[in-house]
Amino acid sequence: MDILLHLAPFAPLDAAAVAVLLLLSVAIGWLIDHPGNRRQSVSVLMMQYRREWMAEMVTRDPRIFDSGVLDGLRQGITFYASACIIAIGSGL
Repeated sequence: MDILLHLAPFAPLDAAAVAVLLLLSVAIGWLIDHPGNRRQSVSVLMMQYRREWMAEMVTRDPRIFDSGVLDGLRQGITFYASACIIAIGSGL
């Protein structure tokens, strides 16, 4: 099977559109991971918040509320991951 035969129906403008899409996808990923000096990324803010919370949690008695919060965070991440998989699958 010749790959050029399969690519024959596409115009050079189609290839340019795919290249722009890939370039913008990489650019937006880089911008999200490196937001600049003006503001911190969400992951950095969450990491700081979790460290403060863990340091406070160690100094006090264990409570049901703490385990509920951890369980809620775990379920939220699971829901987000499954929703992303469904969205990607429906997009394809």
